[in-house]
Amino acid sequence: MAGASAALERGDQTADRYRTISGCSELIRENSRNAAAFYNRALAYHARGEYDRAIADYTSTIGLDGGNPNAYNNRGVANGARGNIDQAIADYTKAIEIDPQRADAYTSRGLAYRNKGELDRAIADSTKAI
Repeated sequence: MAGASAALERGDQTADRYRTISGCSELIRENSRNAAAFYNRALAYHARGEYDRAIADYTSTIGLDGGNPNAYNNRGVANGARGNIDQAIADYTKAIEIDPQRADAYTSRGLAYRNKGELDRAIADSTKAI
């Protein structure tokens, strides 16, 4: 029965994400300057693995609220998932500029540097994250 429960849980999460996307899309139709709606829709797309759509919505969020470190950090994660490592690093860097205490952004940027073979920078960021 545990397998059925897990499948049902995944289905509920999928349905919730669909409802989030639908609801946020409606809010955006009503007010195209609603940064929170773009951000929340981006999170739902991101959770579904729809990185291009998530990146587009994170970018819209940033255009409306350039001081949102979460949007930069999460766009970095999505860019990294798409293999756009340099763009991911730029996004993590901007998130850190906005909020220098973001351990997750240092961790993610450190991993991106590691993937590029820039081990000294990877170690430096990992150390800052700690």
